Amino acid sequence: MSGTTHGRIDCHSDAGNNWRNVQEAYKGLFDFMSGLASWTRKSYFVGDTGGNVPAGSGRGTDFWDGTNPMGRNAWAMFEATSATNKFYVLIQYQDGSSETVGGGGNLNGVSSIGTRTAIGIQMAAAVTSGGADANPFQGTMNNDGADTKTSSWWAAPGGGKLYVFPRNNSAGGGYATNHNNLADAWSHGTSTNNNGPLRYHFAADNDHLSMAFDFGTLGAWGVTTAGVYVPRADLTVNRPLVMLSESSGTSDGFQRHTSVQYGPTGAVTTAQNGGIRGTDSLVGASSATDVHSVSLDTLITFPLSTTFQPNMAFATPAFDEWPLFLAAAESAAAFGYLGTYDFVRHVYNVDNHDTKSNRTRAYFGNTTTAVTKFSLPWDGTTAPGTTLTRTGVTF
Repeated sequence: MSGTTHGRIDCHSDAGNNWRNVQEAYKGLFDFMSGLASWTRKSYFVGDTGGNVPAGSGRGTDFWDGTNPMGRNAWAMFEATSATNKFYVLIQYQDGSSETVGGGGNLNGVSSIGTRTAIGIQMAAAVTSGGADANPFQGTMNNDGADTKTSSWWAAPGGGKLYVFPRNNSAGGGYATNHNNLADAWSHGTSTNNNGPLRYHFAADNDHLSMAFDFGTLGAWGVTTAGVYVPRADLTVNRPLVMLSESSGTSDGFQRHTSVQYGPTGAVTTAQNGGIRGTDSLVGASSATDVHSVSLDTLITFPLSTTFQPNMAFATPAFDEWPLFLAAAESAAAFGYLGTYDFVRHVYNVDNHDTKSNRTRAYFGNTTTAVTKFSLPWDGTTAPGTTLTRTGVTF
């Protein structure tokens, strides 16, 4: 990890309604990212006046029950200013009253979520012909709450390169023209059985962003992360970026099977989305796309054994945490192990809401102990699952 890790963790929304809960989560994510010294908010839209969110006295950046609440289709675009190489993240809120993410003076984005309440996410990066970072966003950047998008959300600088995640926004993908598909960081249906409480966590450092959501606080997690991975030592990767989004309410974080590919090229019909920037050799092998679908794997014995977990080599036995092992996984000519990602990790044989002994990492998954769970950065103090406010704990 690079730089100081910050988080807004253990947030809890129980407003009796799914669109209210997700609006509170989006507002929390917006506030968290806006307050990061290593990130810069470049552009945002407070939302239109239609939909489920009360109009209040006008749109603003309040919670749904505030004077000027964020409304349907609110979005924001942030720059990872202190990253090794700058990249950009766009987040957007859908309140369950419309089919697509977008509108209200902003052109529609395309999402797989249908008529659901949701938070969508994209990541993009661009490189000039001389190899310098560039901001590829094509909308206005007044940062005044009234910004708008253009028909194509992102564009490469002249003679340069553009990388847009999830995968289907890049060359050969179904949304490669307008780059307007969002991964579902979290979504759920609008029926009354989806009105239960929502617990969520956000964490970031200079090079990474992660978020996790637990519907009903029952261990049915959705988890998304985006940022810089570590290439294997013998590979050269220009802008080693990865996005992984699992919105299925999974028990164990990201699925570690070569048959599961995060970031399909067409419309997303599963809960797995994302993509990875690999080597130039992979680009040549797959019709010149710069972002590929990505699969994960794991070691076979040590991480998946109650004999080896916890690790008794320590004076006080401790559970091993393993980085995510990443591979390009697209077409017959574009498969290959690329490197590891350590901001989110996997851990085995721990309980949901357990922590590392010093509480600098917290573990999440379903209620069965002897299964894989995922690990997130934590504040060193808070017991997960104990805070009952929508603002949670900030560190």
